Amino acid sequence: MSTKNTSKSSKIVKYFAIGGLGIAVLGASYFLYKHFKKQQTVVKRKSLPKELVIKILHEIRRDLFHVYKSLESECKRYRESKGVTEIPADYKAELIKSSKQHLELLISNL
Repeated sequence: MSTKNTSKSSKIVKYFAIGGLGIAVLGASYFLYKHFKKQQTVVKRKSLPKELVIKILHEIRRDLFHVYKSLESECKRYRESKGVTEIPADYKAELIKSSKQHLELLISNL
């Protein structure tokens, strides 16, 4: 009879060991999950608030309005003078180059 008790107790110890290892792995994975989740929330807090981003974009849009209008008037003037609906690629490249110069002046004045 003593052999039966020994085998049962060794099986119980084996199952407790496996259960303990499972709980340890579960606890470690929970700790890592919380640690990485905390790091992600810290990164999100460093981003700009939504209202500030909208305000910045609004100011950029307002500052670039005159550049957009000058490009629009140049295109309209070209279409009316040439009598075409499509603007050629070389003229578009020239307009983009001139608009970049306007943007550089605008940025340098800030």
